Amino acid sequence: MIDVRTGPPGAGEEEARDNGPLPLAGEDEYAGGLDPDAGAAWVRLSSAHPDAALANFVRRALTHLILAEGGLVLHAACVGEGEKACVFFGPSGAGKSTVCRLSTGMTVASDDMTAIRWTPKGCRAWGLPSAVCPSGPAAAGPNGHTGPFAIRALFALVQNADVYARPLRKAAALARMMAVPFHALSADAQGAGKALDALRRLVEDVPCFELHFREDPGFWETIRRLGV
Repeated sequence: MIDVRTGPPGAGEEEARDNGPLPLAGEDEYAGGLDPDAGAAWVRLSSAHPDAALANFVRRALTHLILAEGGLVLHAACVGEGEKACVFFGPSGAGKSTVCRLSTGMTVASDDMTAIRWTPKGCRAWGLPSAVCPSGPAAAGPNGHTGPFAIRALFALVQNADVYARPLRKAAALARMMAVPFHALSADAQGAGKALDALRRLVEDVPCFELHFREDPGFWETIRRLGV
């Protein structure tokens, strides 16, 4: 349950106490807190765009909850086909949104933030909520499906005139993912340690590739030829 408030931050002691064991703040957007044991959170929205601010708060809170369960959140796009999905990662401008736009007829679970968790059925991916839905024929997929998906492979994106994929060694894949900012590694030392453990487990369990692509959906044929 999330107690949603609006307006400038309160100055009273009551609101300070409500901050709970885990304070969460987004500059000029929101201030709030999360109590994982109680399954409760509160947030005061101070942004001119409260829907976007609330979505950002929810994603931040989910990042901490997922991390506590041994998972992590990647700055990555998740595109599903059937019950499986490919996860595309890279810094801003790498082409995550472009890949989603070119994935006509598929399920775009997220073009920005993807949750990774381990379940009894193995490693799974979910798209995290966004205040801005992707547009185009691939948007949201059937019934707004955002997961869970079994992960076919992880792809580090490189925009290039030539289209090809090459395998990444586990150490190289880990280094590439660590170079992409995401909430879990900006947490406290304990949280960062948990995130690194999850990243190591991820590259052990899931095939990793570097995908060179251009603004053309033909890169999907390259992915299918990998047999993942």
